[in-house]
Amino acid sequence: MARWGFTVDLERCVGCMGCVIACKAENGTPPSIHWMKVVEKEEGEYPYAKRIFTPLRCNHCADAPCARSCPTGAIVKRPDGIVDRVVCKLSGTEPSNWCKGGEYTEIFAADQLPLPPGQDLIRRMRIDLWTGLQASDACTGPSEEELVLNVNDEWARKWLGTGDGREWLDSQGLPRDPYFAPERECRAGDPQPVIALDLHDGQLITQPVIEIRGSAYAEEGFRRWRLDYGFGGSPDSWIGLAERSDPIQSGTLHIWNLSEVPNGPVTLRMTLVDIAWGGVLCAVVTYVAVLVDRWS
Repeated sequence: MARWGFTVDLERCVGCMGCVIACKAENGTPPSIHWMKVVEKEEGEYPYAKRIFTPLRCNHCADAPCARSCPTGAIVKRPDGIVDRVVCKLSGTEPSNWCKGGEYTEIFAADQLPLPPGQDLIRRMRIDLWTGLQASDACTGPSEEELVLNVNDEWARKWLGTGDGREWLDSQGLPRDPYFAPERECRAGDPQPVIALDLHDGQLITQPVIEIRGSAYAEEGFRRWRLDYGFGGSPDSWIGLAERSDPIQSGTLHIWNLSEVPNGPVTLRMTLVDIAWGGVLCAVVTYVAVLVDRWS
C-alpha cells in the first residue's frame, strides 16, 4: 500500500516536539531511537535573528501520529501520491555514511522512490582479493575493506579513466584509479587459494628428519609458495626451508633435517603468493606451532 507524503509549513512550526513524542509513543521505538526528528537552525543576526524548525518525518504512516498531534497544523498529509526524501547530492540515492557533497530534500512519486543507501555511489565493501568479488563466507581467501564506486555502466567506467574523469574524481576527493563495486558475492565455485600443512598445533616431533607434507596451489594466477620456520610461538625472525614456483596438492613440501634445531617450540609458516584482483601480488599465510623433542 502506498504511503503519501506530508507538507510542512515552516512558518507555523514552533519546535514544540509534539510530533516527535507522538511518533515515539505510537511506534514504541527503543530509547534514543526517533523516526521523527526536528532540526533547529538559527538565521540572521541580532536584533533580527530567528530560529527555524524543520520536522524530518519518515512518510511511512497511513494515519500519522505526528500530523494528528501537531498543535499548529504545520504538518499536513498530502493526498496526491507525492513524497519527499532526503537524498545525497552526489549520487541521488538515499544518503549512506559515505555520501559526499551534502544532502537535500527531493520530491518523488510514491512508486518511484530513490535508491536505498546501500546503492550509494560510494560504498565500503569487503572485497575477496582472489576474485575481486564481494567477500562472503563461501570463500576463504584473503579480503580487505575497500571504498568502491557503484558504477556499472561500461562507458561511465571508461570516462572515469580519462583526464576529465580523473579530474572529477580529484574534485570529489576520490582515488584517481578507483575500484568498482563487483556485481555479486564470491561463491563456493569461484577460484580460491588452497594452503595447508599436514601438521597440527602442539604436535610433538621426536624424529631427527621429518617429511613435511601439505598443499599450496591456486586455480588461477599462482606464482610461488614459501616455507619458513622460527623459534617460539611468535618468532621475531624466520629461517627459510623451501621456496618453489610449482603448485603442490597433498604432496611433499620439504624433507626437514632437525639435527641443528634445538628442542623446544617451533612455528612453521607457509606463504602462498598469487596474482590477485587488480593484477597485484597477494599472499596467504598459515601457521603451525609444533614442539621439537628429539630425546622423547
